Amino acid sequence: MKNIEIKIEWMTCGGCSGWVTWTLKATNGIESAEVSHETKLAQITYNEDIITKDDIFEIIKNMNYIPSDI
Repeated sequence: MKNIEIKIEWMTCGGCSGWVTWTLKATNGIESAEVSHETKLAQITYNEDIITKDDIFEIIKNMNYIPSDI
């Protein structure tokens, strides 16, 4: 398992962070995800054998948010 912390821009409310959290947790290979619209940060634990960081970034981009490394 690998842990990452990323910044996610364009989240404006708790609904946004809840949607991102739910989507990430529902993704195969992601063990846990905590997302805060207040800090714009996401803490994600994932299985590198199943999913990559680039895959996670692409999922977030497809939700119309902007992920970036901290």
